[in-house]
Amino acid sequence: MFTPQERITGIIYVIIVLLFTWAGIWCYRHLNYQNVDKPWFRRFILRGREMAPIRKALVTLREIDEFEQ
Repeated sequence: MFTPQERITGIIYVIIVLLFTWAGIWCYRHLNYQNVDKPWFRRFILRGREMAPIRKALVTLREIDEFEQ
């Protein structure tokens, strides 16, 4: 039914899809406000010049949280 080349290609496609699915689920679960202070979040997400306004907004959110307590 399938040639050996088609089987290998299918297996490779399934592996790639599973890796991207796992990465998507991981991002969905871990990219949230509670993880902002973790080093991996700052290193990969809050890096660069374009993220400066977001960092300032996070500082403001922390100040609001401290004020409410």
